[in-house]
Amino acid sequence: EFEASKKKTSARVPTVDEITDQLRKFKNPSEFPRRARGLKVYLDLDTETVFIPINQQSVPFHISTIKSVSMSEMGNNHILRFNFHTTASSKSTLAKDATKSIVNFCNQSPDYSFIKEISIKSLSMSNLKAQFRQIKELQKNNRAMMKQALEESNLVKQDRVRTIPNPPKLQDLQMRPSLRGRGTSQGTLECHQNGFRFRSSNAGERQEFAFNNIRHAFFQPCKKELT
Repeated sequence: EFEASKKKTSARVPTVDEITDQLRKFKNPSEFPRRARGLKVYLDLDTETVFIPINQQSVPFHISTIKSVSMSEMGNNHILRFNFHTTASSKSTLAKDATKSIVNFCNQSPDYSFIKEISIKSLSMSNLKAQFRQIKELQKNNRAMMKQALEESNLVKQDRVRTIPNPPKLQDLQMRPSLRGRGTSQGTLECHQNGFRFRSSNAGERQEFAFNNIRHAFFQPCKKELT
């Protein structure tokens, strides 16, 4: 698929206070969900906040502040370990795993003290295991959304291709990558008023490319061979 880059515009970087306000989902403990008020680990999916018991208090941490979570056993105890993003993390690690808000917060807070990790120990694994699975699933979904947003950041809205009757065409072509994501897409490439249209031999499958959305085009001549 051909793409065109958006013109880069300099955006204002949010301040530490603005990022903090964005991540703070509760003004005071009275607003905590009922299930988060007990001394146990709890993930509130509505606010994407993990509540962790510390010194007999339930402390909220936004999911974006958590770098990773793991579960292990030590004798009869089950241990849930949280690792957090900190200024000690390398820039490449932050860029890969952290949201833009966390990256900006760390970059602007070199002298702040950060919690690096927290371990929760329990004789019962039922709640820890359930919360562990939910946290991992939420992190997986958020990272997939981050990846999709990054991949779509350079896409531009394409003009609709204006068709003409009896357009010049090339038949029996194969398009790569396939419209279905796997296998091959064989069909016809048509040249219209302001772009190309590829019609697959499979009914209903087609792809359009406006001329102004094509960055590069290459022609490779065939020398008595199929390419």
